[in-house]
Amino acid sequence: MFPSRSLAAVLIVAAAVLPASAEVAYDFTTDAGPFVASDDATSVQWSESHGGSLELTFATGWKPRVARLDLSADPALWAEYQQALATGGTIRYNIIVRHDDIVGSAPGWFESIWIGNTNGCWDQQFGGSDGQIGLYGAGAFPAGGVTTIEVSYPIEAGAAVRDRRAQFSAGSGWNEIFLGMNSGGGGYSGARYFIDNFSLVANAAPPPPVIPDLSIEPARPGLHLIASGNSRWDRQTVRTTIPEHSWVGRGSPVTYRFGLSSFPRLPEFGAFLYLVPGTDIPATNSAPDWSQPVCMVAAISGAANGSANLRLSYKNHSADSNGTPGHEYWVDEDGSGQGGTVGRVNSTNPTGEWSLTFTSDTAFVLTAPDGTTTSGDLLPSVAARFSGPLFAYFGIWPTQDNNRGATAVASRIAINGTPSPIDERFLTDSLPTSLERSAAAPEAVVLAGPSARFWAKWSLPAAGFELQQSPKLGNSPADWSPIPITDAFTVSGSTRWKLLSITDLADPTTNYFRLARP
Repeated sequence: MFPSRSLAAVLIVAAAVLPASAEVAYDFTTDAGPFVASDDATSVQWSESHGGSLELTFATGWKPRVARLDLSADPALWAEYQQALATGGTIRYNIIVRHDDIVGSAPGWFESIWIGNTNGCWDQQFGGSDGQIGLYGAGAFPAGGVTTIEVSYPIEAGAAVRDRRAQFSAGSGWNEIFLGMNSGGGGYSGARYFIDNFSLVANAAPPPPVIPDLSIEPARPGLHLIASGNSRWDRQTVRTTIPEHSWVGRGSPVTYRFGLSSFPRLPEFGAFLYLVPGTDIPATNSAPDWSQPVCMVAAISGAANGSANLRLSYKNHSADSNGTPGHEYWVDEDGSGQGGTVGRVNSTNPTGEWSLTFTSDTAFVLTAPDGTTTSGDLLPSVAARFSGPLFAYFGIWPTQDNNRGATAVASRIAINGTPSPIDERFLTDSLPTSLERSAAAPEAVVLAGPSARFWAKWSLPAAGFELQQSPKLGNSPADWSPIPITDAFTVSGSTRWKLLSITDLADPTTNYFRLARP
């Protein structure tokens, strides 16, 4: 048992539902079974050869020789097969092909065995050339040999009707399997192929059930900036709601402060301050450093050893870019005013308060959390580009794929010396009105205020599972109650997160949590 602010006990319970199995198998020992000729009765027929087989004989031209199996002819089998497709699993086709009486090489430059439309590989109805199982190329079936074909496709539960792996799904209107050869226009009249021991198995080896992992973690107070997007360049930011935060022309110092109480020890994970001139930049634009022609960037970059550095850069008159070529953010400014880096400061610790202070229109001081400072100057022409209305953005981005899913927690965002100063320390349960979300995934910019207690995080897939809680351990369903998760969000496509507040908890001091499929 744990107090409500401590890590709660976790019990994971999941009920597995295995996909149904279905099989269609024919050895053609005595007849062609349910297979019938699709186009030319004399070219597709049962043969005594090889102990019984389905014989296909080529004529000249492109006309394929096709035998057709109607799966829906047996209602019980069709229903079973549909159930297998609906619940997901694996579909496997097994075909043995014998081929003899071939004059010279195999017919044509293109031949195939296919499952699907009667025209097969030429104009497959479902999914184009990916919609059939095929062998291609001259000589694929040498004379007098035996070829065994076994192909497995994964089936996703509820796959779209026109998906090539679900072309036999309920409602597709396509209930038949076609086995055939195409002469490829090679003029190999009389060449014969024999198909034997055909089988189709759905979910012969059903995959193991996927049981999601659940963790419960204390929620650190502050503004959580979570790198939840699918791109390493997705910015997660808040910005000032009004563009009244330029330092130019103030006549007294202006300071921008970004306090971080938590920062991941990941190489190149980044936090930043953007200063962006303009009035008509929508909050949905989370990357003004790229899209806007002028931007000042104070970029914080972490390292695996826990240190960090800040680089102050700007770009000038190059929209939809990182700056004029040769003058990008990361290039040292050359005094031309076209852009680049104008100052750097290192810190032994990324957590604490980073600040940028302009003591005049052109003079600045960078201060790191460990007290290290660096000063520098802007050209007057550059400073002039930042006069007038200006938004300030505070946020993070992963910059590396391995950093996606990481979180930084902001403990303070402040701007002093402008007409509308702000000093937010995130001591309430709602985002202050001085700031608004401007993020690639706004739902993953989360304020953990005084009522926040835990993060519940569970892996995906988790279809059908619900988050439940109980003040005591017990197996009785009556002991467990669901926690609504409509406000949960997905992080990097692999995990769901839900912030639990004290109002979500059945007991304010002791709770157990589980994922369960009712």
